[in-house]
Order: sequence, then C-alpha cells, then structure tokens
Amino acid sequence: MSMWISLLNGTVVSVFGCLLSGYFCGVMEEKSHRRIFLMGVAGVMLLQAVTYSIWNEEIVRHIYPLVIHLPLMILLGRITGKPMWSIISVLFSYLCCQLRRWLALLAVAILNGGHMMQDIAELILTLPLIFVLIRYVAPAVQPLSEHTPRRSVSLWHYSRGVLCF
Repeated sequence: MSMWISLLNGTVVSVFGCLLSGYFCGVMEEKSHRRIFLMGVAGVMLLQAVTYSIWNEEIVRHIYPLVIHLPLMILLGRITGKPMWSIISVLFSYLCCQLRRWLALLAVAILNGGHMMQDIAELILTLPLIFVLIRYVAPAVQPLSEHTPRRSVSLWHYSRGVLCF
C-alpha cells in the first residue's frame, strides 16, 4: 500500500506543479490557451508514466527535471511567447511544491509519523495549498511577466541618496 500512496503522491505533486506553473504564466485565463496547456500537461504526465515504466525509480529521480520541468518550460514558452518567464514560473511553482513538503514534514514531526505519514500529509495538504496559491499568490506573480529586465532596472532610481521606485 505504501508504494501506491507514494506513486499517487508523486503524480499529485506533478499535477500541482504543472497547474501552478500555468497559473503563474497566465495561460489559465484564456480558454484556448488553457485547453492547449491541459493537453500538454496530459502529454507530460504520459511521458512521466512511460519513463517510470522503462527505468527504475532511482534513474527517474535523476532525470526528473528533463522529463517534467523541461517539457513544461517548452510548452509554456510556446503558449505565452515568453520563454524566460516560463522558466521562472516553473522554477517558482516547484519551489511552492517544497512548501507542501515542508508543511507535511512539520505535521509528521509533531505527530511522530513515518514515511507513509509524510506522503499522506502531503496529499492532504495539496488541495488547500493549491487553492491558496492560485487564489492569492498567482494573481500577484503573473503581472511580473509584463516587466522586461530593462524596464525593471529603470523603475529604480536614487532620490536624495535613497533607492526608490
């Protein structure tokens, strides 16, 4: 049973990261972009399943970024036309996946649980955490994609020796 919970947890965290990346990039706002993105995510998940069926878990753990992150970055870059922002969105969303893990680790430490409890806690935390991130964090992150590096630098200036906007 532990293997199935671990497999389910791995699948859920992949979907969690993919969806969050889509929201951070703003592709979930337009119906046509959302449809293309969700079909692409299904393809990425299929690629992950094929990879798990071909190689053992240790090899897949080492090539995971090539199987999940890279195709997701390419997909988002093609949809948005902003390849650099796609990379940032994927990296930021998978950092949020760590928040999910840290909260579960805290629960396991408080309750003196083990590895299986870690997976279960992560599964339980996923839905409320993604809701909070999509509702409150994504709307703040997504507009950052509109700033070019040159414009961001020009937003800062010195006024009386103090760095200001």
